[in-house]
Amino acid sequence: MQGSINQHSSDEKLNQNDLWEIVESLNNPPTILPNNIVSIVENALILAEKQSDKKLLFLLHLRFGSYWIKRQNYGEAKKHTKLALQFARECESDEKITAARINLGIICTDTNKLNDALSHLTKALDKPATHQKFNIYASIAGVYTRLERQEAALEYFEKAKNEVAYQTDLRFAGLYICTGYALYRLERYDEALKDINIAIELFKDEPAYKQEMAMCLSNLGKITFSQGIYDESLGHTQKSLLLYEELQNPQFALSELLCLAKIYLELNQLDFAYDALKKMLQPSTKEDLLQLYIQAIRMIIDVTKKMKKLKECIDYQNELIEIQFEYFYPEKKDKIEALLNKKEEKIDVLILKNQKIEKQNQQLQQYNKELEQYAFIIAHDLKEPLCNISGFTTLLKGQYQQRLNPEVTDFLQYIESGTQHMHQLLEDLLQYSTIRIDHMKVKTVALTNIIQEVFEEAKQSLSIKEAHISISDELPSLYAESKHIKWLLSQLIRNSLKFSHRDRISLIEIRSYEQNQKIFIEVKDNGIGIEKVHQQKVFRIFQRLNKEDYKVTGIGLAMCKKIVGLYDGEIDIDSEVGVGTRVYFHLPVVN
Repeated sequence: MQGSINQHSSDEKLNQNDLWEIVESLNNPPTILPNNIVSIVENALILAEKQSDKKLLFLLHLRFGSYWIKRQNYGEAKKHTKLALQFARECESDEKITAARINLGIICTDTNKLNDALSHLTKALDKPATHQKFNIYASIAGVYTRLERQEAALEYFEKAKNEVAYQTDLRFAGLYICTGYALYRLERYDEALKDINIAIELFKDEPAYKQEMAMCLSNLGKITFSQGIYDESLGHTQKSLLLYEELQNPQFALSELLCLAKIYLELNQLDFAYDALKKMLQPSTKEDLLQLYIQAIRMIIDVTKKMKKLKECIDYQNELIEIQFEYFYPEKKDKIEALLNKKEEKIDVLILKNQKIEKQNQQLQQYNKELEQYAFIIAHDLKEPLCNISGFTTLLKGQYQQRLNPEVTDFLQYIESGTQHMHQLLEDLLQYSTIRIDHMKVKTVALTNIIQEVFEEAKQSLSIKEAHISISDELPSLYAESKHIKWLLSQLIRNSLKFSHRDRISLIEIRSYEQNQKIFIEVKDNGIGIEKVHQQKVFRIFQRLNKEDYKVTGIGLAMCKKIVGLYDGEIDIDSEVGVGTRVYFHLPVVN
């Protein structure tokens, strides 16, 4: 059959048998297909269209879509897979519809549209054929792994295992690689090692499965690294790297080099770490793997600092700035300015006309995402020279301490203090600019449990302040992301401790109450209080009312307001100077 398909040229006439040969040939790896396969398939599609053969059209589009998936041309893959779905519906075949939806799920997963992938794969579970269930369960598990929902991933991996008839089936081995990785991410290292070793046993006598063996070794390296068994981690990672280099897989090979460098750093073998990172730079540039390139540069900067190679450190610092400027700033500056102008115009129109147009809302959401990304890039890049200043200040103090007069030492201390404050300011700004709701993580949150976690983390501060805390007997459950509620309460309690009154014991009261058919949560203290004129200013970003006496960034309460706003809630403050402060808010409550 393969010989027959290779004989076709793009201008040859194809008969019915030829068409089915083309369909079957598309199951082969792209590397062994003829060079003119695209022309052949396009001719086949024209002929099948003339014959109105919907079954043939479905198979041609489905497998041509799979061909483009393997080629990582997802635009063509999606186009042909959607056409396959259309013909599957016209054929009124549940099995064909399911096959098309599975491929759409794979395309969305590969292009990181994970919620869309889940949607397609969940629909594929409506009426699957028995032989299709394995692929659906395994694909859903893969999406949950990417979403860092490892418990859900394990559940679907188990379902996939139940669809494999024999445990010696190599698909079973592939599942063990996946469950091993999920268990590793859940820090269940002993179970993870067990599953990965099972996969290795199944693959060890299969020379065609070098990629899978490399993945096993890579996972073993990560697991043993997390356990602090660095010598063993080093051996696994070196073997994995050799396999990826043999397979000519640059992205995976570079990732393993990065892992190697991290292991060498833990072993304090700076020269080896430096060599591994240097080896990454040329291939990263060649393959345009920018993120790995930037990670390597960042680590080289840290390594050269430790090695006291100051000139190289500065050179790499400058190279990093140039790379980031080249790839991020030129187009982003113009784009963001244009977006800001458009946004202002649209807001004016909305105020004047008071119209809610869905299309404009979607555009505004996209603009906001890009603005958040821009804020993230700016803050992230500002941290690089800041770290450099701090690092060289420390080097100056360490190497020239005996030759510096007290005034210069004080100046260096001011620089260190300023860089530390600026670093914290940028950290808070990054957190503020990137906070958003992940609807996959929104769930019922028991407020009492969250408060206990906050108290545990703030135990030392509470002890130092000798603070007394009272909590109402019954606190409601909220419907939100637990990390948002934890951050919100943690910030309010930290504020109460930070701005406590120096002449009395700090008292903090947490309670809930009902008002205007809404349930509120309140954090009340007996601290220094806030003047009435300043009470609404504290929710604005960078507003600091006590710059001299307290080390604050002015972002904490602005973050609280943003979190509450994400859930359509409200937050307010009531305070009296010298008496104390009451902050209260409401969020969706679970009935």
